[in-house]
Amino acid sequence: MTHEPIKGADKDGGVPPGFLYGEVRPIVLDACVLRDDILHSCRRGRTVLINAANEGFLRLFVARHVLEEVDRHSNRWAADGGVSHEAFLERWRSEYLPLLHLVSLPRDAEELLTPAEMSRISRLKAEDADDVPSAVLSLLLGGLYLSVNGHALRAVYGVDVDTDKHRQWLGALVAAADSGELKLMAQSSLVPVALVAAGLDAGVRRLLRAPAPVVLGAGAAVVLLLVCGASALTKEGVKSVIATAAETFGEAATMYAESSAHFEAFVAPRPSWSEMAEARNQNAVLTRACANALARARVGDHSAVEAGNLIHPLPVAHGPAKVRQVLRSQACFEEVYRGRWRVGVSAEEASPRQ
Repeated sequence: MTHEPIKGADKDGGVPPGFLYGEVRPIVLDACVLRDDILHSCRRGRTVLINAANEGFLRLFVARHVLEEVDRHSNRWAADGGVSHEAFLERWRSEYLPLLHLVSLPRDAEELLTPAEMSRISRLKAEDADDVPSAVLSLLLGGLYLSVNGHALRAVYGVDVDTDKHRQWLGALVAAADSGELKLMAQSSLVPVALVAAGLDAGVRRLLRAPAPVVLGAGAAVVLLLVCGASALTKEGVKSVIATAAETFGEAATMYAESSAHFEAFVAPRPSWSEMAEARNQNAVLTRACANALARARVGDHSAVEAGNLIHPLPVAHGPAKVRQVLRSQACFEEVYRGRWRVGVSAEEASPRQ
């Protein structure tokens, strides 16, 4: 995995799919964590963070000021970290920028938060205003916030957060990477058969966009057809393979559930949509719901209809026209292709030239 080519956005800014099914884990990075990860990579090779993001298990998001800090301080960071500036920039450009998603916050971003969240962000403004955009972004996406700043962590997770536990973020990242590999193992016995049966590339793309039951159901149907149409000897062989695959799937699914639960303990708390609807207007609820859903979606870009399906059910009207209006009007969404949106833009295109 450490030598896999970096899979960044394509020439049009499109994001490669993550898992064949299931959610991708959204991660919001602050500048200090990003600095330390780059330095670690320079000294010891590609990190878990980058490997997991490159494999589609994680999706990495940053606020604009984080890119500006790298541009402004990379020389000093490299010197303080005992690596050459050239090595630092090489890692930054070749491994990090292609995988980072820059999200521009809406002008009224704090209006997308609940009153309790706004109160904590107001406190952070007085304590450490530089970290406000990253903290707001973490709340907006409901992702894991990687920071060593206690004030910022309390703004995102609440005053009772165990800051020491959250500073040990590597364990959460390892759990995320493990869960991705386990999920891949669990689906491996059925999905390849389904993809072969789908045939043409267009069929494969449709299958990749399908919900998990459709993907697994397609694979199971193909296996069933193979069993019914094979000789008695072949049937026994196929049945044995299916039994082994089912056992492997069950074990991997159990381990995946355990590692996922560990990871979820680190993500920013998300209010219920009913709570949001009571505190905020329809557009605010729709914006936050779309941001949450698209940040996790295994397919990088979505139409208004697809985004509406991802956020269903919701206690406010969320038909295609209303969802499309939100996707078009809010700065946190980017129209990658005509009529198809994702959260943020490619940081590689948006980064200042070094």
